[in-house]
Amino acid sequence: MGRYPELVIDVTYGGPSELETTLREGTLDLAVLVRDPELPGLETRVLHRERFLAVASREHIARARVGTDLANALSMRWIAFDEDLPMQLRWWRATFG
Repeated sequence: MGRYPELVIDVTYGGPSELETTLREGTLDLAVLVRDPELPGLETRVLHRERFLAVASREHIARARVGTDLANALSMRWIAFDEDLPMQLRWWRATFG
């Protein structure tokens, strides 16, 4: 900031689709997305690939026997927090195919 005092940083949070749209409209100059953009014409660079793990209580794992076979894992209730599902989808596919 000392090197470029004219630079003003305004940090905002939004879902990937919303950020991508506002970036395309010119409202944002830069966005950090959790998935590859869907809209054409955006230049991208990979900053980081995150590793996700399924977590549960010891009691829940003992009841469901997660990891012993695919049928048990698929029968469990999984909760995802992102409407676009890019992060969970990548983990799900890598883990279960």
